[in-house]
Amino acid sequence: MKTILLSIFGVIVAYVAYVVFYTGVLKVVKIEKVESGPEFHLVYKVHTGAYHEIDRTITQVEDWLAAQNIGCATSFGHYLDDAESVAEERLQSHGGCVLSQAFTSPNDQFNDQFLYKKIEPQPYVKATFLGSPAFGPLKVYPKVLAYVESNGLKRNPTILEVYVGTEGGGMETTYYFPLSK
Repeated sequence: MKTILLSIFGVIVAYVAYVVFYTGVLKVVKIEKVESGPEFHLVYKVHTGAYHEIDRTITQVEDWLAAQNIGCATSFGHYLDDAESVAEERLQSHGGCVLSQAFTSPNDQFNDQFLYKKIEPQPYVKATFLGSPAFGPLKVYPKVLAYVESNGLKRNPTILEVYVGTEGGGMETTYYFPLSK
């Protein structure tokens, strides 16, 4: 009996350690104000509904781009509504891929399902987190919102999350919180 209990306890401890490591609970969030963030060239699909379900939309864009022989090393979620004030089923977002450069004639290659947009450089509060994108909003958003408030900044409600895979299968997410002028 003692062996069984120790085995169960060992499995629970290993599972908790794995979850803590995978989610990034103990990882640091780097936050900085950026006067002029990068220019973004985005291929995306519109997603309506819960933000945590955007991964299927991103995968559809990645697959479509692969069929067009266009690589997608960096993906994104652009969250357009405030999740605390809009009903989950009505939340609007864009999910897809960040391209390294603009298309010369983007409308020739896109249709009403796969779209292209460019986001001009602008001021942001930028946060970087080396953990699970699913856990990021729980850890990153409160820290950024506290940073915005303590520095007397004003932001608009959209958030751009940029996802890059790391060596070893991890994920680095960079969060761009646009600042109002």
